[in-house]
Amino acid sequence: MTILSFAKTAGIDFLYICLETKRKMKRLFTLMICGTALAALSTSCQQCATCTTTSDDPATLGENITEEVCARGRNYDDLIKVYERGAWTCTEN
Repeated sequence: MTILSFAKTAGIDFLYICLETKRKMKRLFTLMICGTALAALSTSCQQCATCTTTSDDPATLGENITEEVCARGRNYDDLIKVYERGAWTCTEN
């Protein structure tokens, strides 16, 4: 006879309820830890790059133009692609 079946047959539901609550709390705690770890791993750090190009404007022909680009994750990758398609040269800082 296990403790749980003894507790039920003896009319002591308190022990049974406590053990069930403990299991549910462990599951909830485990899910919260997994969710927090997933959130921490999915956030990316901000990356910066310096992009340069030569001016095509007749008033400033031949001058170098430099811009610093900073973003996170996919936004950073997309910005670098846009600059490089526009004949800019980008180097990560």
